[in-house]
Amino acid sequence: MLIYSDDAYSMALLFYNNVKAMAKRGDPTAQELARELKTYFKKKKSDAAEPTGKELLRDVKALERG
Repeated sequence: MLIYSDDAYSMALLFYNNVKAMAKRGDPTAQELARELKTYFKKKKSDAAEPTGKELLRDVKALERG
């Protein structure tokens, strides 16, 4: 089942990348579809990534408040 789900996700990424390419070329239907699919293919921030300056400032202010 894991292999099938990996294949399905790979095919979905391929489809999304094709739709994005068509949207960049100006196809109005592809632009609308790419906008809808964008919510499903947003990159999630890695937990191992360094915090941004904004996140550090937020955390420092939270510590100051107690």
